[in-house]
Amino acid sequence: MTEMDASGLANIFEAMGNHWAAPWVALGLGLRAIWSIIAWRRCPAAMSAAPDAMRGAAQAALSEKGARLRFAAVMTGGIALSVWGLLRLAAVGDQAPLALIGLVLGMYLFTTEPVRRVIDMCRMRATDLAGRPGHADALANLRDAHVKLVGVEIAVFVLFGLGMLVA
Repeated sequence: MTEMDASGLANIFEAMGNHWAAPWVALGLGLRAIWSIIAWRRCPAAMSAAPDAMRGAAQAALSEKGARLRFAAVMTGGIALSVWGLLRLAAVGDQAPLALIGLVLGMYLFTTEPVRRVIDMCRMRATDLAGRPGHADALANLRDAHVKLVGVEIAVFVLFGLGMLVA
């Protein structure tokens, strides 16, 4: 990286930190990470409570046409936002900080949405196997999926915050 490239990137980070949308994005990312921690800690299937009630909720989350459309829309939107951000990031001008924010948000969306889907599948499997062999493994998979989601969300929040503070 040349000196000019490094200073250009520093300028983008500085402008991003001063952009009006950056604190709101950071707040949203932080609140979403907190919500994921709460959902993980309160997950009834992970706590082995009420398997019949959780089975219905997990099936509904996976089988609804709206859930499939939501998954497709979030994934497509995340990829589109990332591509837009990446292409606009190369442009010189006032859009570079917003493009970096768009790139981060797009990557966040298409990284976390599949994990949310895996959590729903693991929850359904854990409730299906309640009281039968394999239940402990299903609960371990559910906990792992929750931990992965929380880890990704906290990492994105911290890295975005550091990006805002870098300049």
